[in-house]
Amino acid sequence: MPQVRIVGEFEAPLGGIAPAQLYAPMARRHMELYGTTSRQLADIAVTTRYHASLQTDATTKQPMTIEDHKASRMISDPLRLLDYSRGSDRGAAVGSVHRTGPGP
Repeated sequence: MPQVRIVGEFEAPLGGIAPAQLYAPMARRHMELYGTTSRQLADIAVTTRYHASLQTDATTKQPMTIEDHKASRMISDPLRLLDYSRGSDRGAAVGSVHRTGPGP
């Protein structure tokens, strides 16, 4: 994916490494190039939430509306809170190193 190289070269050195910071400029560029609207982004979020809710082990069964999407807070323009998926793996890892001998 060519955008990964660009992110690594230009955005990561400035601290832009969170998904909101990485995908928002791509979404904005898509909007500029193809005329994509905020309403269309909302349609995507509503549709994917609906299909996800059909899964028996879905973490969110509550339906989302276009109005819910519009009312959600802006995370990184043009993407709102409800444009992002919820963290659902419920996993975390912590690494720890303890040096017992002389180091390099």
